[in-house]
Order: sequence, then structure tokens, then C-alpha cells
Amino acid sequence: MTNLAIKQHVVESLVASRKMLPDQIIRDYEVKNGDVIFKNFTELKHLSDKLAVPVKDFFVENDLDDGIKISRKNDSFHRVSEKGGVKYYTYNHLATTKTEPNLMALRVDLHCKDIDKITLNDGHDSKELVYVTKGKVRMDWKTDNGVRNVELNVGDSAYVSPNVPHSFMAMEDNSELIAVNY
Repeated sequence: MTNLAIKQHVVESLVASRKMLPDQIIRDYEVKNGDVIFKNFTELKHLSDKLAVPVKDFFVENDLDDGIKISRKNDSFHRVSEKGGVKYYTYNHLATTKTEPNLMALRVDLHCKDIDKITLNDGHDSKELVYVTKGKVRMDWKTDNGVRNVELNVGDSAYVSPNVPHSFMAMEDNSELIAVNY
């Protein structure tokens, strides 16, 4: 099996996160050109076990440029969501990064203005913070006692716990919100 090269700063960061001294741990391995060299996967797994961190943490891809990730409007992913045959939302990704795979920030254009067409989602595993940037938005969510709703205006925000079925509806043309799922 061939050697595994892991960036020295990644190993040092993981070691330090466990309140250990990087120099004391790394001295047991060859360091070459800014990489810590592991003879095989078993050796890396041994360090992973010693630190009590998942092996995957050694392989975090960094897609940042000096700590920054720029996302251009015309290059970002977007998709239109329909519910029951009705154009409901357009999801526009904001900056995404492999260094924070559980963070999803979206600019959401709200299209549905028909109260009879409100369709709650099934909820999702992530926490969600929403902030209204344009227009007026109706937020509906399911409770043990039925469905509740509230009107949100520009500058208003709401937090949604994981697995709470919810929906947003435009109460005015061009309504928009920012949703941050994490």
C-alpha cells in the first residue's frame, strides 16, 4: 500500500482540538513538504483512534481561496420548486463550501400567492433561520394542535427547528427571503 500524505496543518489542528501538543504527536511521523506522511491507512486510523476523531476529518477538502469563497450570481445553482403543479419557490444557492457541508444558505424567491395552494413540506433534519428581504411573507407551520401562521415583513426573521413541517407564501409580488440551513 502507498503512503498517505495529510496536510500538516490539518493534523496539527486536529491534535490541538483534543488539547494535545502537535509537536509531541507529529514527531512520530515523517513530515515532508508540509505533509505528515502515514505509511498506510492503518497508521492513520491508529492516530484517528488516539485522537478520538473520525478518519474523515483528516480529509476535509478546502475549496477556499485564502479563507474566502466567492459565489457569483450567474454561476450559482438554482432550481424552481413546484408543489401540486404550482410554481412555489426558486431556490438560489448563496456561497457554499466543502469546508462547511452542513451549511446551506439560499435566496428564495416566493411565487405562490394563493392561500388555498399552501403546501407544508415534511420538515427537514436541519435547523433553519429565515430573514425576509423583500415583500411580505406568510409563514405556516404544523403543530400538535393544527397549523399556525404568521405574517413576516421585510427585516423580520424566524427560526425553524428540525423536522417541523413549514411553508412560506408570498403575500406581495416579488417577495423574497434568505434561508440558512445548518
